[in-house]
Amino acid sequence: MGIKRICSRSEDYMRHRDALKVQLRKRGYSGKQVDQQLQKVDRMERPELLTKHPTNCRELRLGSPSGVYNVTLTPGRIADVYCDMDADGGPWTVIHNRQNGDVDFYRNWAEYKQGFGDLRGNFWAGRDNIHLLTQTGSILRIQLMSWYNDTGYAQYSNFSVGDESSKYRLSISGFSGNVLYDAMEYVDGYPFSTYDNDNDAWIRNCAAIRHGAWWFEQCSYSHLKGPYVRDTGVNRESMYRWEFYSGRHIVPMMKSRMMVKQPCLYSGQTENK
Repeated sequence: MGIKRICSRSEDYMRHRDALKVQLRKRGYSGKQVDQQLQKVDRMERPELLTKHPTNCRELRLGSPSGVYNVTLTPGRIADVYCDMDADGGPWTVIHNRQNGDVDFYRNWAEYKQGFGDLRGNFWAGRDNIHLLTQTGSILRIQLMSWYNDTGYAQYSNFSVGDESSKYRLSISGFSGNVLYDAMEYVDGYPFSTYDNDNDAWIRNCAAIRHGAWWFEQCSYSHLKGPYVRDTGVNRESMYRWEFYSGRHIVPMMKSRMMVKQPCLYSGQTENK
């Protein structure tokens, strides 16, 4: 009582909508009939979610599938983004995805600013876009798969990327998940680095040494932009996560995905699921 929502009600409504879908199926409605009934409810209960142009994946039309969507990042700036509507805790806006070696991630400063790749495959969303998506604070989820098909995730309740004047400085905290180690703790507060724009804390250029780009301190405990190589046990120049397996420092990954969403909070609470 007296607690006020400080985000949209779309998550609560989606839970209600999912429960209604289950009830309709139990009553013997066909898939088409269920969709028709849900559309009627959407028009009556949440018409703004049917017409408003989304600013992120959480504001998409109810029941939308995962895929590429057009969102307004800020007035006058519209971009295509990939929305993962199926992952736990979603919808999520995907900012990084690597699923094979089709796209080279050893790129320069300008390319990491703009973004590159295929939104339906391997891509980086671009630092300017990520800054706009996270400038008011967001939740980050990192999903990983090793070359042995083991999966894990790390989640951060506070994640934002600064603008170009800060060299896209990282702010990250609130670690949770099922991986063994918080591999991002040591790069909190550090700017982004590429081989042609070295902003790390080491005397040498970590982006050049590791053949990638990242928020480096001294070549860091994670590097999801490194070369796409198989796990041979000694791959420092790879897309790696520190101690994904107990007792192994650098563990190359076969797949990695970084996703963000706006927190949906009650006053005085933080979201960290």
